[in-house]
Amino acid sequence: MLLSAGSASEFLKVVQIVSWIVLPVLATVVAFTIYSHYRRKKKNRASALSADGALPAPATLAQLGKGADYVLFDHSGLVQQYHEKLCHSQAMYAALQHKFSALEIKCTAMAAFVLKQPGRIRDLTGYPFVKREINQFIRKYHAEKKDWQSANLQLSASCLDLQKENEQLKAQLASLATEASISVVGADAREAMSA
Repeated sequence: MLLSAGSASEFLKVVQIVSWIVLPVLATVVAFTIYSHYRRKKKNRASALSADGALPAPATLAQLGKGADYVLFDHSGLVQQYHEKLCHSQAMYAALQHKFSALEIKCTAMAAFVLKQPGRIRDLTGYPFVKREINQFIRKYHAEKKDWQSANLQLSASCLDLQKENEQLKAQLASLATEASISVVGADAREAMSA
């Protein structure tokens, strides 16, 4: 739109003025960046060489350039990451080992309870939460045992009642069968006499 409003010579004058402003600023910024980079590199080299008998940092040693006999790359971030993973894995292993020992003691105590060896249950002083769980298990076991016993008594009582009722019904059936056979025999004898 600017080109259509004016001539090309006016546009070239605007570009010339803008470039007089932008190009010196751009040249100054590039020169300052090159200078600061060179200064930082020189400072790193000086600090690496001024270390008192200690190995210089790998990042600075890599920047020493051609004069260095060897170049170390900085893997400290990767080493730190693996170290954190290793520490985490060791902590998880220790926690799982502790849980396993608690479960092993719990299972041993429950087995001792089932085998009726109460002396083995008492050696849980170092594991109060396991002792609490085992005591809850024992209370639950005794409560369920009482429920089972009462249910068993009710079942056996109802079984005895059903057996008595069965015997009474058998006796009634036998007496009815004998009465029916006597009445049938009597009826046959009456018919035979009347005939």
